[in-house]
Amino acid sequence: MIKHWLFHRFLMFIPGLIGVSIVTFFIANAVPGDPVYALVGERADPFLIQQYRSKLGLDKTLPERYWFYLKTIISGDLGHSYYTGKNVGNELIRKFPHTFILAVCAMIFAVFSGLLIGTVCVMFQDRWLDRLFLFFSTFMISMPVFWLGMVFVFLFAVKIRLFPTGGMEGYLCIVLPALTLGSRSMGYLVRLTRTCLLDILNSEYILTARAKGAGPLLIIYHAMKNAMIPIATFIGLDFGSYLNGSVLTETIFNWDGIGRYAINGIFRRDYPVIIGSVLFGALIFMAVNLLIDLLYFYLNPQVKFQKQDSY
Repeated sequence: MIKHWLFHRFLMFIPGLIGVSIVTFFIANAVPGDPVYALVGERADPFLIQQYRSKLGLDKTLPERYWFYLKTIISGDLGHSYYTGKNVGNELIRKFPHTFILAVCAMIFAVFSGLLIGTVCVMFQDRWLDRLFLFFSTFMISMPVFWLGMVFVFLFAVKIRLFPTGGMEGYLCIVLPALTLGSRSMGYLVRLTRTCLLDILNSEYILTARAKGAGPLLIIYHAMKNAMIPIATFIGLDFGSYLNGSVLTETIFNWDGIGRYAINGIFRRDYPVIIGSVLFGALIFMAVNLLIDLLYFYLNPQVKFQKQDSY
């Protein structure tokens, strides 16, 4: 039954997170740079440097340091930042709601506009409106996030002055970051919705419905229900990446989220922050994928029947 499937999926989280921790730990430590020199300066007294190295546990071998860190994260502790001394897990939990709000707003914009424009493209297939929207979606996919964010700031914050340039004060501060973050997904959703709907509209049951006199809106509605599985997969993957922290968007708009927290840790060679952010993001991504798999049971009854018959 589905309970056994869920249990096995949860068990797969453990080796997945351990693998992520191994790769992240050794890559982070292989990157050039020394957090001790960043803390005390390269011209500091050698004895002071050695004291800090011993205090941070950097005087041990890599396998010894990883084994100590693995025991720490198994106990539920992601360690403490080298610079602030704050608990990394507590900081990630504090910043996660900010990233979550940004991700939800960006995804609402992307899903609503992407599905709507994609449906319009189908209704006006191969006409000038369809070609215009396809060009628009290609433009949104092609534009780098940092460039698009700066364009939005220049137009809507500097010139028109409708929204703030950044920060997290007031309700309007979410608009430009959400538009920037969701624009690329919106472009992909337009093309994906159009492709999936056109494939389904050529199927036999749609042709039968048309022969029985079903209207275009009713046909689009039934076709959309069957097109939602690949669309839901794309939405889930993109939403999971948003929850991991959108580094460029959060940096451009001074958004106090996980992505900005992680990039600051990378610049400072703050190993607990880097590894903790990656582990936290991996856990979120696995959880979102699990929710998407559960959604398949409701979107496609045949998948549910096959899953239950396999046990």
